[in-house]
Parts: sequence; C-alpha cells; structure tokens
Amino acid sequence: MRFEIQLRTYAQDYWANLVEKVADREGLEIKYGVGDSDIQKQFIQISQRIAQFETLDQQYGIVPTIEGDYLSVDTFDDQLVVRSHRPIQVGKQLLVRNPHTSSPEEVKVRFCEERTYDNLVYFHSYLEVRPTIAALWELDRSTIDILWHEALDIADILEGPSR
Repeated sequence: MRFEIQLRTYAQDYWANLVEKVADREGLEIKYGVGDSDIQKQFIQISQRIAQFETLDQQYGIVPTIEGDYLSVDTFDDQLVVRSHRPIQVGKQLLVRNPHTSSPEEVKVRFCEERTYDNLVYFHSYLEVRPTIAALWELDRSTIDILWHEALDIADILEGPSR
C-alpha cells in the first residue's frame, strides 16, 4: 500500500483544493499546464499572490512561543489580537516581529475570550503591546490581507459556472 503525506499552509491547501476543483470541471490536463490559457494565467496570479502573502506573513508575523497554531493576527482598537483554535494562557509570552527592527519583541497575553463566527468557535487573545507596534502590525497586515483577498477574488472567477 502506498500513500502520500502533504504538509501545507492554509493558503497552499486552499490553492491546491482550488486547482483540484477546477480540474474536475475543466479536465485533469489543466493541472499540468495544458488547456485554457486564461485559467493557467489565473492559477499563476493566485500562486504569485499566495507566495507574496506567505513571505510577508513569515517576515512580519507573530511567532508563538507556545505549542499550537494561530489563524490570524489583527488589530482592534489599537490592540494586537491573535485568533486561534485554542485559548492562549493569560501571561504567556509571544514574540512580535517588528519590521523596523532586527530583533523580535516579547509581549504578554493580556486576556483571552471565546468568540463564535459562522458557527465556529475561535479564541481571541489580546496582547500587551505599545500602540506603535499595533499600528505597524496593522500596516503590514493590510498588505497581506490585500494579497489574500486578491487571490480569493481570482479564485471566485475560476470557481464560477462551467464554460
């Protein structure tokens, strides 16, 4: 018995599943660079945006110093918030990468609350950071968000009705 294990980021997994979905509709050859040139161009545009998104996310992201993953980092009312599947313990230290300095800064989780969004439970962990760090993060994150939403917009076109 043979099997394959794939390790992907969320964005990579989204892209791969999109390619499979379009291939089911348009034919398997589309996955290998054959077929409709417009679809191929859209695949390239999405993959470029995802690559830029992931590069920026790694460069300016928050690096948890605890076990577990985070889904996103956002600013709300000049506060930096980590959204995750599991709660992050109050007082835990996280590292914030500031794009204008070479070394990360340690911040503490101030409080954590449970939130429900589209019937899914998430945890919002609010961090103790100076407002300038939150403002820098918001600026950097907006670039990442723009790239991600551009990729989703192109994907919507690809996922549209059959040609």
